[in-house]
Amino acid sequence: MFSKPSQAHGQTPRRHKNAKMLRCASLAVLIVASAYSDARAEEPTADAADVIVVTAERRNARLVETPITITALTSDQLRKTGVDNLMDLGPVVPGLRMDKLGPAAQPTIRGITSNTSGPGSASNVAVYVDNSYIASQGANNFEIPDVTGIQVLKGPQGTLFGRNATGGAILVTTMKPSREIQANITAGLGTYGERLMKGYVTGGLTDKLSAMFSGSYRYTDGYTKNIVTGSETDGKYRGVNATGKLLYTTENDDTYLLTFVYSNTNDAAALTYRISPKYGSRSLGLFLPDQVVAQSPHQSSVGYKPRSNSEFYRGSFNAKVNLGDFATLTSYTSYFNEKFVEHGDLDGTVVPIFDIYFPVLDENYSQEFNLISKSGGALKWSTGVYYFHDSSSLPEMFINYDFNTNLYNNGVKTDAYAVFADATYDITPALHLTLGYRYSIETKKLRAIIPVAARGKHTWRKGTPRAVLRYDFDRNTNVYASFSRGFKSGNYNLSAVDQPPVSPETLDAYEVGFKHQGPAFDFSASTYYYDYSNLQVESFVLLPGNTALSTLLQNAARARIYGAEASATVHLADGLSAQLTGAYTHGRYRRYPGAISFQENPAGVAYLNVPVDASHNRMIRSPDFTGNAAINYERPVSFGTIRLGGNISYSSAVYFDAANQFKQRGFALLGLSAEWTSKDEHFSFLAIGRNVTDKKYVNYVNPITLGILDNDAPPATARITITYRY
Repeated sequence: MFSKPSQAHGQTPRRHKNAKMLRCASLAVLIVASAYSDARAEEPTADAADVIVVTAERRNARLVETPITITALTSDQLRKTGVDNLMDLGPVVPGLRMDKLGPAAQPTIRGITSNTSGPGSASNVAVYVDNSYIASQGANNFEIPDVTGIQVLKGPQGTLFGRNATGGAILVTTMKPSREIQANITAGLGTYGERLMKGYVTGGLTDKLSAMFSGSYRYTDGYTKNIVTGSETDGKYRGVNATGKLLYTTENDDTYLLTFVYSNTNDAAALTYRISPKYGSRSLGLFLPDQVVAQSPHQSSVGYKPRSNSEFYRGSFNAKVNLGDFATLTSYTSYFNEKFVEHGDLDGTVVPIFDIYFPVLDENYSQEFNLISKSGGALKWSTGVYYFHDSSSLPEMFINYDFNTNLYNNGVKTDAYAVFADATYDITPALHLTLGYRYSIETKKLRAIIPVAARGKHTWRKGTPRAVLRYDFDRNTNVYASFSRGFKSGNYNLSAVDQPPVSPETLDAYEVGFKHQGPAFDFSASTYYYDYSNLQVESFVLLPGNTALSTLLQNAARARIYGAEASATVHLADGLSAQLTGAYTHGRYRRYPGAISFQENPAGVAYLNVPVDASHNRMIRSPDFTGNAAINYERPVSFGTIRLGGNISYSSAVYFDAANQFKQRGFALLGLSAEWTSKDEHFSFLAIGRNVTDKKYVNYVNPITLGILDNDAPPATARITITYRY
């Protein structure tokens, strides 16, 4: 019923057409760059207060001269748009989706994503907090009470950030302890029973030792009503974060930072399902007699409240030592321990047909050393070594409570080693060449008891180069062309350990970009082309004989992605600015003959797994177009400062499966904010509204053989906060 016929033989090949489109788009960027150079060559440099510094190349650099497509968000921007959690980033960053599969956070950048979860699995977008890699997908759904900025790096970052940065990287930077006494506390109330409190306090203990403590608590009742039990708190959220830091600074500015983080997040909305009214006509729950089944938005009909909980401890020690005029040596040491639990109803009814509970235990540690040259001279370079060890296990799994219990005790251990170097040479004062290379070795060991006793070991090796040529028209205007490679290692499927491990993913990326920063107008644009091979895709399947559900982890052969994006910020008048960004992504599977589709079972209810050819279909979670328009106004008044803001984000249609059966149509979201700050800047009141027009849409469609399930996105919400600063 839902299968899509494969492309007819003899159709005109797309390779030459796509290459031609990329060349034309690249030429357009160059023409814009040349025109800009002629028109703005005498424009004064941007004021130092407006300069944004990023660390995308492992060293501090101005955003405008970093040859990577980056969205950099300050703490002020995050606060005004209501970004409390990493999962809130999607509407404010074009080309980025922040999806969840149960407790697993799965970002998508330019069509590059992952739908695999569980022990040993990792996102295709690497997340770093203060240079510590957060490997667990469950732990990437966390509160950020003391954030100073977030950088979203688009495109593979395999040379500088290594493993599993195929689609890009998200770099979160938090506050460091200060010698001066500072304090900030925020309290707020919102719709659906939301309660919020967060803040920090920092100060010097001695002339060289500073300390800081930050914390946050956020709770909502949830926006889903259970039509069976009458509960209005299905899908509740509770997030707790506590962080302590000690910073020691020597007389020659060497620094030693010790950090400890505790986080506990229960985001039950990620496991709150209803049977899809559009696709779920053969779902088993609809054929059970005398059952009340929810199919309307923000309703459920399960017999218990879902749970999706991640609790982790993270400790890190960062040291920076100045080696005179030669270089700076940095050391990043990190330890991480997490337990996340998924307890969900995958049939949508109160009957225990397919209620699943499983915990995942994860422990890892990493060590990285970087040697970075001091600025000055024609050659700037960085080099480093990296080690990562992870032990992740699925100790047990319960289906329908005690009715069908499997004691798994399955696990996978990972050891990853890498060495890298990256250097930029100024061929002339205006022409710069960057070359980089990383060599990675990753070994995974499988240990399993259920469903079959199994052991395995596999090692993958990969080199990920990087090359960039950048030309500066002036200090604030440049054009660049780059090649980079991303690598995601192979993995075992702990739900079906008799399957062989999947092969690593590899992505080769070509990009041409243009950047300009000025006092009245900022503009950047880029075009790109990706050649993507061995995509790792996971699907629910019915085992032979229709005896039980399992998962199939497979490689989806090849994909091709190309697109363009642009961002412009205009300072229209004193205190008034506007920003417009847009991203076009053409992501298609080039060859995927064994994709899983769900067909109606003619012999009864539920669905059959039918292989289809998904070649030339749209890639999952890859909308063709995303955009964002924002306007901000700030005006001093006699009693303080008034700030008003509005933000509209748009996404075109997105598919949730490779067979292109299940999708969400295009939609737009409106966000509004209003803030008053006192003249002494000690107090401020902020009101935020998100999804103001109450757009009904789904986060994702979860297809399993017993039913097709919808997970709803949040409705319209509002919040008011008061902040005190010292």
